[in-house]
Amino acid sequence: TDIGAKGIYKGKFLGSFPVGSTHKVAGKVYAVNDDTLYIKGFSYDGAAPAAFFWAGTTEKPSVDGFVIPDPSGSEEKLKGYNNENLILKMPEGRKISDVKWISIWCKKFTINFGHIDIPQNFNAPKEVNLGRLPTFAHKVSAKAVIVKDSKTILIKGLNYDGAAPDAYFLVGKGKKPHASGIKVPDENGSLEKLHGYKDQDITLHLPGDLTMKDIDWFSLYCIKFDENFGHVKIRRSIKKKMPANLEALASTVKQV
Repeated sequence: TDIGAKGIYKGKFLGSFPVGSTHKVAGKVYAVNDDTLYIKGFSYDGAAPAAFFWAGTTEKPSVDGFVIPDPSGSEEKLKGYNNENLILKMPEGRKISDVKWISIWCKKFTINFGHIDIPQNFNAPKEVNLGRLPTFAHKVSAKAVIVKDSKTILIKGLNYDGAAPDAYFLVGKGKKPHASGIKVPDENGSLEKLHGYKDQDITLHLPGDLTMKDIDWFSLYCIKFDENFGHVKIRRSIKKKMPANLEALASTVKQV
């Protein structure tokens, strides 16, 4: 079942299991980050005696590989799946960027039921530093504004004097911040006007279905006086490099 996975940012697309793969293997594979895979619409008939999610560093799938645990964390042989969305964690210390392929592999008969090749120039999605928050008014500053994933912003060393009557974290589209942006709840999930901050590290989550792909800037903004206290731009190039948000992806997965 595809529970709304269509519009959700899934990370970097790696490839699809080939059409006509053995044992009805199918699905599209994405790198959420360097140690997490998302498979959209995974199918496998469950009929092989010892099939596993399998990865390795040889040129093509071979016995020289390792098991990627199933969505429940088990390394037992795979059960059947019918068009299901899955989240897989690489084993401890293993990275997607270190392997050359991901296969559905039968250990007993050493057969590859279908695989994807990891692109040679693959760079794993990772958090992006947008730079410092500049000081335009009310002693606003921050050492760094970091995109942790498609819905999460970490602000390091935030300062703001708390004195403005109608200030909020605001995001929106366009070349520069404006009062009709969307309010982002503070670190406690509140949409009240902002209190002061003194060299604080805080984490913010974009509301609803909003993601970094939908916005061009992040600002600390006074709506009443239409005044931008400091902002950073969200460049289009970073929108292809950031990790996907695991909570959003988990909402598309049947609970194990």
